[in-house]
Amino acid sequence: MRTYTVDQMYTAEEQSYLWAMRDFFKIDTSCVECIMRRMPPDLRTELYSTTGLLGEPLELNIAVARKLCTHPRIPLMTWSPDELGTNLSGGFQMQHLASHIDHIPPDMLMEPGIQLILGEQDEQIIITPIDGSHRAAYCLRERRDFHFYLLPPTAIPLMQLKKSDYQDIQARLAASGFLSYFIQQRGTS
Repeated sequence: MRTYTVDQMYTAEEQSYLWAMRDFFKIDTSCVECIMRRMPPDLRTELYSTTGLLGEPLELNIAVARKLCTHPRIPLMTWSPDELGTNLSGGFQMQHLASHIDHIPPDMLMEPGIQLILGEQDEQIIITPIDGSHRAAYCLRERRDFHFYLLPPTAIPLMQLKKSDYQDIQARLAASGFLSYFIQQRGTS
C-alpha cells in the first residue's frame, strides 16, 4: 500500500487550517486525519469530495449517505481480502496515511463502509468509496472481509451539499470563534 505524507495530501493552506483547528479546539493529535474526527460534534460535518463521470465536482454529505443506507433496498455487500485488493487498487489505497489506520477505534473497525456507484463508463460500473475507506484499508492490511453498503447513482442528488449547508457550516464555525482565530493566526504567520 502506498502512503502519502501530510505535505503530499494537503495544500499548505489546508494544512494551516487543520493545524489551527487542532490548536483552537485543543485537539491532542499529530495525525491530520484525526483532527476533523475529534472536532466538537456540533461543529463536525463529514463531507466527501470526488469527481463525477463528466468531470463535475461532487461534494457529498456523509450523514445523509448513512441515513440512506438504513433503507431496506440498499444492499449490504462483502468483498473478500482478494476482492478488496482488486477493487480498491490505485487511487483508493494511495490516499491514506498508513499511520491513521491504527487510530480507528476498535469498536468501529468492522462497521460497514459506503460505496457509491457513480455510473457506467466504457461498459464498466464505476464505484467510489465515500465512507469507511480507512476501515477498508485496515481490512486489506489484516486480510479480513470488508462489508459495505452500495448506493446507486440516484442517491447523488440527495447527498449533494447545498449552499445552505455551506452557510450552516460557516455559521457554526464563526459562532465557535474559530474563524476569527484562524484569520488572526494567518495574519501573524
